[in-house]
Amino acid sequence: MPIFIASPAQRCGTTLLQRLLSSAPKTLIFGETVANDLHLFASLYQNKELMLNGPHNVWRDQQLKAVLKGEVNDWIPDLMPDREQYLSNFKETLLHYCNFYQSYVEEQGREQWGCKMPGWPILQLSFLLKQLPDAKVLYIERPLEECVVSARTINMCLDEQSTQQFRHFYTHNQSHAHQQLPADRTLFIDYQTLCDQPTEVIAELESFAGTSPIDPSVMQHKIANYQQG
Repeated sequence: MPIFIASPAQRCGTTLLQRLLSSAPKTLIFGETVANDLHLFASLYQNKELMLNGPHNVWRDQQLKAVLKGEVNDWIPDLMPDREQYLSNFKETLLHYCNFYQSYVEEQGREQWGCKMPGWPILQLSFLLKQLPDAKVLYIERPLEECVVSARTINMCLDEQSTQQFRHFYTHNQSHAHQQLPADRTLFIDYQTLCDQPTEVIAELESFAGTSPIDPSVMQHKIANYQQG
C-alpha cells in the first residue's frame, strides 16, 4: 500500500512526515525525485486517456483495421495500435513502476513504501488513488503566512510577485484537496497540532497508514533551518 505525502505548497512539513513514517521499521518513504517520476508516468497516462478516449476517436481503430486489410492509400501519419491496448500499456507501465518500489522495499526488509511531494496536483492524486486502490494520502497543512516566511529562508518569495504566486498556488491546492480527495483515503494533518500534540497525531498516523511504531524522537530534530519543517 503506497502512501503519498502531499501539501498545498512547499514548507508545510512534508519532510517531517517522511521522516516520521520512515522511522517505523516496516516503512520507507522516498523523496521528491521518486514522486516526480511517478508524476511524469501518471501525467502521461492521464494525457493519453484524455486524448484518445471517447467516440470521436473511433476513426483511429477503423483506420488501423483498414490498414491491416491492406488499405494503405490514405492519410495515415498518426496510425497507432488499438486504443484499448495502447492505453492499457500506459497503465501497466505506471503499475510496473509502483511494483518496482514495492519489491525494492521488501528486499530491504520493509513492507510499505511511499513518496512525498509538496504541492502535488490534486487531480493527479485523485487519479493515482483510482489506479492504486490500496493507496492513501497524508496531506499536511501549515498556515500560509508561516509557509511564506519559511520559503524566504530558501530564497523563495523574495518579491511581491513571487509571493502572490506562492499564495495563489497554496490556496488553489488546499481548496481542491478538501473538495476532491476521498475522505476515507486521506488524512489531513495540521502542522501546528503535530508540533503541539505529537503523541496524539502520531497515534493517528500509525492507525491511518498502518505503520508502527513511529519513533517520536524524530520530532526533536530540526531540519532545514526552521522547526520541524
